[in-house]
Amino acid sequence: MTSFTANQMRSGVTFAQQQARLAEARTNLAPQTRRVSEIILGPVGSQLYKRRLLVVGDGTLQYIPFQALVAPAIPGLRASEEGHPLIEDHEIIYEPSASVLLELQVETAQRKPAPKTVAVFADPVYDREDPRVSCTPQTLDDTFAGKCNRLALERTLRDVNLGETNNQIPRLLASRDEAEAIIACVRDKMSFTAVGFQANKPMVLDPKLDQYRILHFATHGVLDSQRPELSGLILSLIDQNGDPQDGFLRLQEVYNLKLNADLVVLSACNTGLGRDVRGEGVVGLTRGFMYAGAASVMSSLWKVDDEATAELMGSFYKYALRDGLTPEAALREAQLQLSRKPRWRDPYYWASFVIQGEYEGRIQVAEARHGPLIPGIRLIPGIRLIPGIRWMMLSLAIIVGLYIVVRRVRTGTLRV
Repeated sequence: MTSFTANQMRSGVTFAQQQARLAEARTNLAPQTRRVSEIILGPVGSQLYKRRLLVVGDGTLQYIPFQALVAPAIPGLRASEEGHPLIEDHEIIYEPSASVLLELQVETAQRKPAPKTVAVFADPVYDREDPRVSCTPQTLDDTFAGKCNRLALERTLRDVNLGETNNQIPRLLASRDEAEAIIACVRDKMSFTAVGFQANKPMVLDPKLDQYRILHFATHGVLDSQRPELSGLILSLIDQNGDPQDGFLRLQEVYNLKLNADLVVLSACNTGLGRDVRGEGVVGLTRGFMYAGAASVMSSLWKVDDEATAELMGSFYKYALRDGLTPEAALREAQLQLSRKPRWRDPYYWASFVIQGEYEGRIQVAEARHGPLIPGIRLIPGIRLIPGIRWMMLSLAIIVGLYIVVRRVRTGTLRV
């Protein structure tokens, strides 16, 4: 359904042409969505009374944002309850297949949770012209491996039309704000942030990444549906000296990661897509991270808007980490919140992200940042004491207690 993605800018299209295309898409969106909804949901409309819906799609159904479809017309249903998006009443989770879901549930039930909360990779450096590059580049990596890395990335960019002009990759400026909004929800010791030059491939390949329950990648993703092995995430391609480095995390390398994550968030374009394998769903980045140990993965169905995504993710983590909602419930609330803002009302901005995988549990965190930041224990709800003061207060309480007991014994008010 191209009406969902009409907001995407295309090369060679004038502003007037883009506005005309967008107006036509908005006119056609409602009837098209209703027609598709009747075809897909009509036969099961009477069963859509559950709060949570699991979607195991096949073929083209795997690329449809069910949250943007509308409730089908059902005999006996009030008119006011028809025609609104499914997301208004349902939490929607996608599953690659029943067998994958069963395997994920078995694996996650047997492992201990990771000790820390979230690791964020955002705003990588893609180009020597980036103002963050303060040094003059010295040499190109002309080794055989270096040439192969550049050629592989360039071929992938051509295949997916990401770098339409000399394979230049645009910077994701809003991803830095996105990272800051996420970290604001978590205590410092429970989080890790890799921004700019630090958002590089060696950081992702570090075995210590298995210490985090959430991994968040706010970077470009590339998908080659014909050759999935060329798909991947693009991390920093330039180091602090202005020299090129291998920053293309390939699908094969994703499969080889050893993770212990409850959730991996791929805040990038087309990360939920891949090659359709009959009976097993789409094989791509999402499946790669599941194989690597992620219980669930949030990914996108199309090229997403940088600013809208940053705002969506900020709300998602607020609901998930501060309010304690399950990931699918947090995503639903964040999407509803974004869709109600005039600037982001089109489904293109809010409906792209979906969650696949295990869906039962909440992501438990040690302490959200809106709570007390000093480690210790609670003696009274809302009051937290640092360990040294804790023992001083405990000792004082014992001394006061003994004093009261002795005094009462002496005055005869306590029977011993």
